[in-house]
Amino acid sequence: MKKTGGRLIRILLLVVILLLIAVAGLAVWLLVERTDHVVSNWLATAAFCFVIGFVSILILRVIFFAFFAMIHLLFYRRKLAVDDASNRWAGRNKPMVSIIVPAFNEEKVIAEAIRSHLLMDYPSFEIVVVDDGSTDSTTEVAKEVAAEDKANRVQVHKIPNGGKGNALNYGIGVAKSDFLLCVDADSRLDPDSLNYAIRHMKDPKVAAVAGNVKVLNRQKILTNLQALEYIIGQNLMRRIQGLFRCVGIVPGPFGLFRRQAIEEVGLYTDDTYAEDCDLSLRLLAAGWDIVDEINSVVRTEAPEKLRPFIKQRYRWTRGVLQSLRKHSNGFFGRSGFKVWFVLMNMFFDGVIWPVANLLAHACVFYLILEFGLVTYLVFWWIHFTMLDMGLALVCIASERETARLVIHILIYRLFFLVIMDVCKLLSSLEEVFQVQMGWGKLERTGSGGSVKKATAS
Repeated sequence: MKKTGGRLIRILLLVVILLLIAVAGLAVWLLVERTDHVVSNWLATAAFCFVIGFVSILILRVIFFAFFAMIHLLFYRRKLAVDDASNRWAGRNKPMVSIIVPAFNEEKVIAEAIRSHLLMDYPSFEIVVVDDGSTDSTTEVAKEVAAEDKANRVQVHKIPNGGKGNALNYGIGVAKSDFLLCVDADSRLDPDSLNYAIRHMKDPKVAAVAGNVKVLNRQKILTNLQALEYIIGQNLMRRIQGLFRCVGIVPGPFGLFRRQAIEEVGLYTDDTYAEDCDLSLRLLAAGWDIVDEINSVVRTEAPEKLRPFIKQRYRWTRGVLQSLRKHSNGFFGRSGFKVWFVLMNMFFDGVIWPVANLLAHACVFYLILEFGLVTYLVFWWIHFTMLDMGLALVCIASERETARLVIHILIYRLFFLVIMDVCKLLSSLEEVFQVQMGWGKLERTGSGGSVKKATAS
């Protein structure tokens, strides 16, 4: 049955590609007829073809995203109603959860993160903070917050520096629960986030639940653009993958795991810069399901300056590409359809689409210079703005986000996404030529505000 489904989807993709080629060919013919362009100018002809093809795919992509965003909401609400009617794991019957917090030089943010965990509306949990050889006062700050909790739910460990994956594995080793919530040291959990996520673990096939990551510090244009990108780019794609129970990357700020599943595939590894992506792909290849939870909201600190932002995206791209290389057998369907679907999506979004976007912009500017179509530049910008605005409104409405993010659409694609695509392109080239790169830890600012102290007893 699974093979039949995979074959049907491949046939559908082939039909869509053929239709796009036909539409692009018709559009190019119309442009040739209405301009002084001659087909003998092969460069201009190629530019025309590429731009029309790119725009056609872009429109189809936006429609695809908007459609599945609505489908996700429909299925999600139906599932929520079914879960509410179930008495399993209701109230105090919910299983204990261990929250694993790896930290390295996080003295500015660790206290508020732990306090947000302590304020969760969940009956039984423990917090395991693992200081990965910090050189600042991360351990001391964490112990001070631990002392505030009268229920003694926080334990703090300090180990020699061995990387984030090693710290997570250590925390998993000392944790008491069969359900593990792995978060970042700056993660601020909403009070009901764990309640929504744990529902999915009633299904024994589910290995992990991906949370809904949002930007915490929104005081600057760059962080607001990242907040918009999280909603449109990252979270929306996670919703779509969640429909098929094959989320490709369980995000570092919020990932609820079943101990049995991650121990079966070997826990976290340190051979990529994206340990969360690698673990997710191994879980899918082993036959487990990974779902998403839109109401499991976690807020994280985003880079406030351009250089740290670029370094972060460099590392993310390198990590994803390393994971793609590591799981390359999945491209040939050897690891199942879900892995193939996720890998193709990652390769398209991380490699193909950034190059296509940059090349399309270059082709437009060339055609403007070639034919003097200066006014077309305005239409080009308006076209992208309208498409992005429509998709942004759908995403903002579905996540009940603040509408003021929409004003950043004006510079979102033509500036912010171009910068991101350049980062992805250069990072891809460095990965191809195996250029050495450090971890590039993000320096925290602690600008997300403070959390009131927990009073649990």
